[in-house]
Amino acid sequence: MDKREENSGKTTLFRTCASLLVRMFLIVAAVVILLTVLMTAVYMIPTERIDRNVRKSADIINEEGVYPFLYSWCYSRLDNYTDALFLLEAAGPVSGNALRDAMAVPYGNYEVWTAPTEVMLLHYMYHKPYTKTEIYPRYWSAQLIFLKPLLLFTDYAGIRNIYRVLQSALFILAVVMLCRSGLALAAVPFSLAFLMMIPPVMWRSIHFNPCVCLSLLGAAAVLFLKKSGCRNSLAYLFLVIGALTSSFDMFSIPALTLGIPAVVLLISSDRQNVLKTWLRLFMAFFCWGFGYVLVWTSKWFLSTAILKEDVVADALGQAAIRASSQANRPDQSPFFYPSVMKKIRHVFWDNPFKYALRIYIAVISFYLVIRLVRLVIKIVKARRAAEKSVLSAFSDGLPAIGRVLAGGILPAAAISSMPYVWYALTLNHSGTHAFFTCKILIITIFSVFCIPVILIQEINRAESAL
Repeated sequence: MDKREENSGKTTLFRTCASLLVRMFLIVAAVVILLTVLMTAVYMIPTERIDRNVRKSADIINEEGVYPFLYSWCYSRLDNYTDALFLLEAAGPVSGNALRDAMAVPYGNYEVWTAPTEVMLLHYMYHKPYTKTEIYPRYWSAQLIFLKPLLLFTDYAGIRNIYRVLQSALFILAVVMLCRSGLALAAVPFSLAFLMMIPPVMWRSIHFNPCVCLSLLGAAAVLFLKKSGCRNSLAYLFLVIGALTSSFDMFSIPALTLGIPAVVLLISSDRQNVLKTWLRLFMAFFCWGFGYVLVWTSKWFLSTAILKEDVVADALGQAAIRASSQANRPDQSPFFYPSVMKKIRHVFWDNPFKYALRIYIAVISFYLVIRLVRLVIKIVKARRAAEKSVLSAFSDGLPAIGRVLAGGILPAAAISSMPYVWYALTLNHSGTHAFFTCKILIITIFSVFCIPVILIQEINRAESAL
């Protein structure tokens, strides 16, 4: 009988896993089909009005420069290089075959390849016609789904304002959801972490907008699903976030869309069962990676099939370079992890908001000590009232302490290590673009600074049990 029950349990588990994988594949397929349809649709939009607004945008790009500093009091670089590429793609020459253009993502250039910011200057300021059409097929570039329609009505400055409103609204939504979910204490490190990214930099750059929006939306969605009792949908949420990240992002700060929602998932969970806590986080990471990798690689294979070019080989070659320690030029030194981390830390911490973090550490530490002292006093009083040994309280509390460590502090520490693992896996990319890859360190800040929040939650639970 026991063996039958064991076999039945294994069969049920296998069916559950198989069902989950089938649904995940179907969701990924739906996302790929939707992306293909939407990208094809926006490439049917006439480009005359778009081109006029891109011409106006060229003035802004030309005035600001390639990687301008927004403020003098912190390291606040914009990525106008990639933004110029997006604008050129939005107004790029089309072949008349919308599906082919959606896969190719064409943009105007010259016989001798020229940087996008320089192309905007030559084409729109000096009226030099394009002599060659370049393509960028290894990314979905799904930002064009919104960028092309927006450029019918406004220019780069107007789009920046729209992104400012969007990011601000999503940030407020996430903070409100934290407060309504009984996590008001976590709203403080959450806010400080996002301040460390210098928000005006994030909404002024088209390149950074998707990851910021998806991380904020993901955090709010986790809390909404848990509050509405749809916990079984969390795996699919992370799957969709991963899929959308690879659709809209061009390898800027994708880890942000996983790390921030994962921390919110941890602090909003019960954590009474340590195994379930780790399993929940594992599923979040697995589903995000599943969606991210499959949707991105689907673009390589679709582009290869439709364009009759080996996009897969090109994408894998570029991925190998970005993951290596290879220097970008012969006169540069190779990228080594210690030097890359030194550069990233220097760029990230050149920020006055770090003093706000220090104040938070002092305040939350003081508050935590007070709560711990109060808990000890309550335990002593309860033990004396029950005529039990005060010293035995420590041995009785060991399982609870172990659960807090294994189910709260260690998972938070694991999530906080994400940026460092990411940097190790993408040495060339992280070192080359340290001015924006450093932004994912807010995952570490948010995760580590939520450890006091976890401890206070456990203190509240212990006090209520007395």
